Amino acid sequence: MQIPATFLRPLILALVIVVLVWMLVSSELVRSLPQRRERVGGHGQWLLGGGVGLYDGFFGPGTGSLLVLALQRWLGLDPVAASAAAKVVNLATNAGALVVFAASGSVLWLAALPLAVGNVCGGWLGATMAVRLGGRLVRGVLVCVVLLLAVKAGLESFP
Repeated sequence: MQIPATFLRPLILALVIVVLVWMLVSSELVRSLPQRRERVGGHGQWLLGGGVGLYDGFFGPGTGSLLVLALQRWLGLDPVAASAAAKVVNLATNAGALVVFAASGSVLWLAALPLAVGNVCGGWLGATMAVRLGGRLVRGVLVCVVLLLAVKAGLESFP
């Protein structure tokens, strides 16, 4: 809340573009990873969680996509399992953020409540489709969402 948006917008754009390029060139996303057995240990998981948490707390946009990529790459989860786990982590971080912003009086409840209902409905629909259609759907949706996020961040950074 203390850092000006004019500083953050170009930084968010750069980070989203890095994630998008990683998604497009990464062979990890082209195939499911059930055979992968390299997994980060306890300390690596702390670093991974702390890094994603720091990104989510400071920037926010694209955290779910970043989580899916990280869970696939470093924990060896298949795309559907990574997407499901990312939803749970995102819910927890959003609940924490809600407590902080509510305590500071910064929540617009009339906007937040319909958004929360839409988020739950979208999550349920997305999870149902991912289970039925598999990892290809997850990858396609991730690429589209991050691409749209990059366009949005670009338009906000350079009006």
